[in-house]
Amino acid sequence: MAWPKGVKRGPRKVKDPTMTTEPPPTVVQPASKGFAKGQSRWGAADPNWETPNVGAEDDVGMGKLHIPKELVPDGFDVQYITDSVYGKEVPQHRAGFERKGWTPVHAGDLEGSFDYLVPKGHKGEINVDGLVLMYRPKHLSDKAKARDQRLAREQVAIKEQALTGQGLDVLGGDHPSARKSNFINRSVERIEVVRDKD
Repeated sequence: MAWPKGVKRGPRKVKDPTMTTEPPPTVVQPASKGFAKGQSRWGAADPNWETPNVGAEDDVGMGKLHIPKELVPDGFDVQYITDSVYGKEVPQHRAGFERKGWTPVHAGDLEGSFDYLVPKGHKGEINVDGLVLMYRPKHLSDKAKARDQRLAREQVAIKEQALTGQGLDVLGGDHPSARKSNFINRSVERIEVVRDKD
């Protein structure tokens, strides 16, 4: 129901969140004795704080998807691959990575190094917010990086040729007036690269 037209509103009353009429909740302390043999004093399950899984999310400034280098076994490369977006699976994207040798990490794989990412007793792939953790031999990743760098250098060379007019004789790129202005200056600037702490 709307406020009647022409009627002034008075000052609004603001509730103080510290003022409450409810009594504080009572905390029940667990019994230290009197539980049956083989039964935990805490109930059906043991508390999680007695055997904590300390993972990457506990590192200062690191997100939950950070993969600590010390957990990756020698000779392997690990990364997250998109499996679903807002619950909708994208199998064609994942299949492309699987064709390149990436294999999903299951709970217990790689000596259980990444089991902290999933709940205790989890079976199957390690999936964090629609991203599947995958691994492959490092030599395949090194080979792929070298190929990507080679392709990037080729693209730069093609663009340089287009800018200098080389190979464009049909369009007049070889004309003396074009040769005076078609050139590329190269310079190198130093930038700071932040490295992961080892």
